[in-house]
Amino acid sequence: CLALAGVHLLVWLRRREALEHLSLAVAAFAVAALGMLEPLALQARTVDEYVLLLRWYHVPAMVFFLAIVPFVRLRYGVGSVALGVAAITLRLVSLVANFSTGVNANFLQVDALAPTSWLGVAVVAPRGTPNPWMAFGTLSLLVLVLFLLHAVWEIWRRKPGPDRWQASATLLSAAASILSAGVWVV
Repeated sequence: CLALAGVHLLVWLRRREALEHLSLAVAAFAVAALGMLEPLALQARTVDEYVLLLRWYHVPAMVFFLAIVPFVRLRYGVGSVALGVAAITLRLVSLVANFSTGVNANFLQVDALAPTSWLGVAVVAPRGTPNPWMAFGTLSLLVLVLFLLHAVWEIWRRKPGPDRWQASATLLSAAASILSAGVWVV
């Protein structure tokens, strides 16, 4: 993700009018940050450390939403503006809840970290009271997936030619990744 972000940032620096490259660079940096925070949380030694890492996890998640929706609109010229705005708004509500309710958007409180194993690696799983505001974060992921699927549908409806295969593969891969991440979080 960092390599992809760097390449697109360099392209944007050379061609400032190509804002889709800036959007993709920002989205890739956000995913890299998420990829760094998640294993740290899974290896947290204390509840306080876990709670803090999970709280800050929501910041790059918001940045990703703020970057991926414009990227799709700028790069492919498709995607429902209403779905894009809805996804961003729901994620913003989740981010506000993250810093104003409970210990983060996922938990009102975390009582303990239970050691467990995932694919043979020792990790911790939180035990606590779920935050009802987490529904906004989950819903934002679902709406973002709908935004991406709608964009694919528009590409197939409007844009004949070989580019639609690449665009569709890109957007469907993103939708599948977001959906799988959402299932993992829930």
